[in-house]
Order: sequence, then structure tokens, then C-alpha cells
Amino acid sequence: ESISTGIFPDYEAASGNGAYVFVLNLLSENVTMINSLSIAKSIKLNYVPYAIASNYNGSIIYATFPAINQVSAISTKNGSVLWQAYAGLIPFGISYNSKLNRLYVTDIGTSSVSIINASTGSHIGSINVGFLPMFSSTSIDNNYEYVLNLGSDTLSIINASSSGVVATYPTGIFPSWVTES
Repeated sequence: ESISTGIFPDYEAASGNGAYVFVLNLLSENVTMINSLSIAKSIKLNYVPYAIASNYNGSIIYATFPAINQVSAISTKNGSVLWQAYAGLIPFGISYNSKLNRLYVTDIGTSSVSIINASTGSHIGSINVGFLPMFSSTSIDNNYEYVLNLGSDTLSIINASSSGVVATYPTGIFPSWVTES
């Protein structure tokens, strides 16, 4: 059985505890929150988002907005924006590290990853990675961040605690997605 979401569903994120799946609908500018194979609610966004991530229990989603160079924290309870922050030049992919309560946002414009405090939206720092970093993912143990660099056909591995790149590996041509297992 399928569940209808919004127009042009393009990206998904799951809460760390597995209770919710969030589907980003680009053309309807909303996020569909799914619980137990039914739609729990639809959360309207103010701009065209590109990527989303969720905190551990699904109470907050984080969305990137490349057109306005921002990332936002949005309450899934009432849809209110908790904070908005500058996230570099053309923020794209986003991942949430529950151990450190940080967001890792790929920044296409500067070939870096912005580190943002997930509670406050304050910028912690930036990490240089490969050319055109598109997507990021957090390891299950929250010790590493994986970043796909589309322009250099590489995968950068970041040590989350030290905020440094510990390895860069070649990928195939045009790597398009990274996830943990």
C-alpha cells in the first residue's frame, strides 16, 4: 500500500528512534510526517527546501534552503520555526549527529561542511572537503560524518569529535547518495 505525500517527494529522513519518517516535497514546499504507515501531519515550509534531517525523537526537523543560504529548525508539534541560521553559500545536504547535537550542512559554494549547534543554530565551524559536497550522513555510532563530493567524485570521512577529515576515498563517477548501515 502506498501513502500519498506532497508534490514531487524528493528526500527523506527518519527519526533516530525509528518512530517517524519525514518526506520532503519540493514543489508543495512541505514535509509529510509519517508514523506507523499513516500520515501523522503535513508541515508547511516558507521556502523551497532541498534536504531534511530529524533529531532523535522526531520532535524537530532541520531543512536546508539553498536559495536563501539558510538552515531552519522546525517543530514537528506545531510547525513553528525554532530558529533560522546562515549556513554558508548554497547549503545543500544535512545530517544530524545526536551524540554531539550538531548539524553537518554541505556547502556547495565553498566546498566545505558547516557545523551548526542543533539547539541554537549557532555556527560552530567549517571543514574543507572535496569539490561540490552534496550529501552528508552520520554513522550509526555518531563518530563519523560521511560527505559525498560530487565535483571531485570522492567521499570525505569526518571525525565528528575532532571536526577534521580523516580520509578521502574515490567513488564512481557522479556519486549521488550516501547512507549508513
